[in-house]
Amino acid sequence: MFRAPVLTAVLLTLSLTVVAQISHTSQQGSISGTVTTGQNHLTGNLRVEVRDLISGTLVATTYTNDSGAFEVDNIGFGSYEVVVTSGVSEAREEVRVASMSTNITMRIVAQPTSDAGNADTVSVTDFKIPKKAREAYHKAEQAVQSLKTDEAMLQISKALQIYPRYAAAMTLRGILKLDKDASQDALADLEQAIQFDPAYATGYLALGAAYNNLSRFEDSIRTLDRGIALAPTAWQGYFELGKAYVGKGDFASAIKQLNKAEDMAPKGFALLHLVKAHAMLGLKDYPAAMLELQSYLTLHPEGANSEAARKTLDEVRTFVARTGQR
Repeated sequence: MFRAPVLTAVLLTLSLTVVAQISHTSQQGSISGTVTTGQNHLTGNLRVEVRDLISGTLVATTYTNDSGAFEVDNIGFGSYEVVVTSGVSEAREEVRVASMSTNITMRIVAQPTSDAGNADTVSVTDFKIPKKAREAYHKAEQAVQSLKTDEAMLQISKALQIYPRYAAAMTLRGILKLDKDASQDALADLEQAIQFDPAYATGYLALGAAYNNLSRFEDSIRTLDRGIALAPTAWQGYFELGKAYVGKGDFASAIKQLNKAEDMAPKGFALLHLVKAHAMLGLKDYPAAMLELQSYLTLHPEGANSEAARKTLDEVRTFVARTGQR
């Protein structure tokens, strides 16, 4: 019998991206807009993200001002998705930047969650963060996007010196530690982050990823369930939950969660196919496993996992041919 390769850890891509940037044309413009609530009130201090429409790559972040307005400059011509979040609520709009200035109006309706607080309680937590701490955190996000990890860590340290209970900054530091395979080190930051802000969904998703890396799958499932309840549209939660179920050997549950992740994740996220292949092998669905392995290799022909995936695919083919299994 062949054995499926051991899956390596993957950085949880949350509100940041530390992979190659998507290139647009050299022409640049800006996106500006206004955000209102369901009662048409202007809404300030809401997070605004601009993401590449195809890959989901984070291009820029900002916050609405007291008048509910925002502006993002130096955006290359192309197609984007603007995401506005208020606690656990969000609004999304696709935007085509093809001129010097693009203006939109968005509307967001806050929805309370079951027992994790609502958008109002999250906003109260956010308002406690001093402006200079928030500015340092935004600089850290920009540094991460530019693959300047040392600069990101420096800015995170500044933010935490100003406001030690800054859950987002502590979570980002934990994520960067995960990327360096320092999961045990990251654990302290991530566990502290959700204590500082029990309604911060990203903290739960990152903590679940750390538990996965440490093979603490029951803890991961419990933590990710809470994170998904807070952020039901975050594909990373379903992806990590699928990994946790693979680790437990519950392959049917893993496939269910990974299918949800695939429906939401940016197209071309290769590692998802590798995890699905592992689950399919556990279910002895060899044709499906081969398709997933081939999909992974098509999207990612070279890399840390590619050689092992190619070897496993050859082994599965040989096994199926020898035994006549379908």
